[in-house]
Amino acid sequence: MLEGVDGRHHVARRYAEVAGAIAVDLGGDDHLTELQRHLIRSVAGMAVLREDLDARAVNGEAVNTSQYCRLANSTRRVAPKAWWGCMPSSRCKQCNQLLVEIDNYGERLIGCIECNRWSWRGSKRPMELPEDDLEALKAVVASRERANPRT
Repeated sequence: MLEGVDGRHHVARRYAEVAGAIAVDLGGDDHLTELQRHLIRSVAGMAVLREDLDARAVNGEAVNTSQYCRLANSTRRVAPKAWWGCMPSSRCKQCNQLLVEIDNYGERLIGCIECNRWSWRGSKRPMELPEDDLEALKAVVASRERANPRT
């Protein structure tokens, strides 16, 4: 939260809620860089301001469309910067298969079933799943593909 802000005010609570949700999306506060924390604060602030403008417009009040557009464009430009270095490629660098995201005993992992290379946000070193876990995962994927064949 920001220093000198009364956290009981509904706007402050909403700001904290938005910032917290973005931090979770990026892997949690303990995985964030200082730059990401500042960008999250910026995006959360812009989101709260935009929500206020949205509420005013829906209630029939006059809204400065120029201000709204500048705010929306700034959010669109700033938000992706918080994700730099966090969003993995969607394909395996070794075999070009699509990567999947799994819950491995409470840890969110992203990796390749074919190569058995997995990592978590912020990790530079890949790991391998135990063979029995990998076989179980392959079975689940195969059953889903049989249930929902691609056309």
